[in-house]
Amino acid sequence: MTDKPLADALKDRLSAAAKKVTGSKPEGPALSADSRLARLVSQIAPGQRGPRSWQAGNIQVLGLESLRRQLGPTWDKFASTIHLAIENILSQQLGAKDVYARLGDERYIVIFESNDPHHAAKVMAEVTDHLTTNLLGEGGTEMLQVETVLGQVNASADGDIQFSEHKEEKDPDAGLILPDIGPSNYESVYAPIWNARHQVLSGYAYIPYEKRQNGRERFEHDVLPFDRTSADTLALDLEHLTQAIETMSELYANKFALQLITQVHYDSLETAAAREKIMAVCRKIPSHLRKFMMLQLVGLPEHTPMTTFMQRVSPLKPFFAFLVVRAPSFSSNIRYFRDLSVSAVSYRVPENADQEKILSRVEQLVKEAEGARILLSIEYVPTIEFAKKLKELGVWFITGKAIGEVQDFPRNMRRCTLDELAADRFI
Repeated sequence: MTDKPLADALKDRLSAAAKKVTGSKPEGPALSADSRLARLVSQIAPGQRGPRSWQAGNIQVLGLESLRRQLGPTWDKFASTIHLAIENILSQQLGAKDVYARLGDERYIVIFESNDPHHAAKVMAEVTDHLTTNLLGEGGTEMLQVETVLGQVNASADGDIQFSEHKEEKDPDAGLILPDIGPSNYESVYAPIWNARHQVLSGYAYIPYEKRQNGRERFEHDVLPFDRTSADTLALDLEHLTQAIETMSELYANKFALQLITQVHYDSLETAAAREKIMAVCRKIPSHLRKFMMLQLVGLPEHTPMTTFMQRVSPLKPFFAFLVVRAPSFSSNIRYFRDLSVSAVSYRVPENADQEKILSRVEQLVKEAEGARILLSIEYVPTIEFAKKLKELGVWFITGKAIGEVQDFPRNMRRCTLDELAADRFI
């Protein structure tokens, strides 16, 4: 359905842009579905000999379907301006050996020479940011859809060209309707994060929290009912992510110096429809706030295929300073995360865990993390004594009651030792 005030404002911006956007008109008809890969591969490797392939994670699709629906019958009037602006910015942002092509009137396909999905997602985020700022306005954030197409383009010596897409199961939530979160009355609190290497209280995890009548505390997605569905989880993540953006904006305006980490559950990225809802919220993060916000992915199943992880998670990376992934368990291998361009990996200490076994395992993880150039974080550390041993082993970040109770309001970043944290319970 068209939002008339938004559509009118959009038309005004496009009318003004039509006088400013310069360059040659888009050449000829858009590539057909049958010919696009042949054309793209011939551009990437003209006259090549022998087979060559481009790995999963470097193909991006920019969709304009929502924008076209918003413009309605006036799409034809503005289409040339829109395509010219998109092709101008793609030409500026892409590398010398990256290529793109328009597919019909509503989609662009971009193939990156680099196999790094983080680089591809970052470039596409810059493209959409530019289009939003200079062409569509803030209301345009939800009119551009960027999708990572995981697959492999192969060109054989005899010229046969094939594209094998890694497809997930058909999206069961294409018409997803989000439920109310349910009977849980959670609040959002700040859990302090201590940088053990530099002995700095560097930021806070901004998480859902609930204290039951029996005094038992529940954190993160455990505030939801035991029989929660993926839709319940998504509803919580959308609401909490929106709150985190608003909170960081207020902290920034009040000159707070800290970093804020917020969470998204892997279940919330299970389907394309759900991922687009998460992406729509992420696109609302102002550029100046992204260096202060971190994203932690929780709920990752053990042995998740790397291609599935990249398709679901990589598009989120450009909107945050860095990505933290919580390992499924202490038996999870750091090497898995090294190949995913993850900035940090966290391990959660289970309740009543054997601390000596945990420490023995952490000693191994520290060595693996340093070799992989990944920052290691240990969460839900219960005591100062345990935290001191983790620091001695070389852990980067520590959270939990050892660092401080959850609180309703954060404090600025500051230097402090564990003994100072133990003495100061107002943190």
